[in-house]
Amino acid sequence: MSKRQSKQKQRQVGHISLEEAAYSETKAIAARPFVLAVESHFAGYFNELGLTIKVNDTAPSSDIIKLRNELQEKLEELLPSGTAPFSWQVIFIRTNKIIETLFPGDAPREETDELKAV
Repeated sequence: MSKRQSKQKQRQVGHISLEEAAYSETKAIAARPFVLAVESHFAGYFNELGLTIKVNDTAPSSDIIKLRNELQEKLEELLPSGTAPFSWQVIFIRTNKIIETLFPGDAPREETDELKAV
């Protein structure tokens, strides 16, 4: 194994623990009656962790926004922008359509906002 491959493998091992921590925290915070599933995927080409939260069709926007804001706070604490070894995004899906995408550095949303498919 070359030095370059060894360093890549070390970074990957480091990513795995942070990825798992972010996924685990997301699952714990998202453990709510209206959440149907939480999925994660690491896109190595983009060096980005993608988290997807599927919510039931009747989930109120205010509940989803409250969850979104809590996740934002926790993920930015765990993976501070500019210092984390990879980026992240959280996609919220209702009725098989994306209703919200959260990125590092986004401002919190007001619970009175209405989420609609984009």
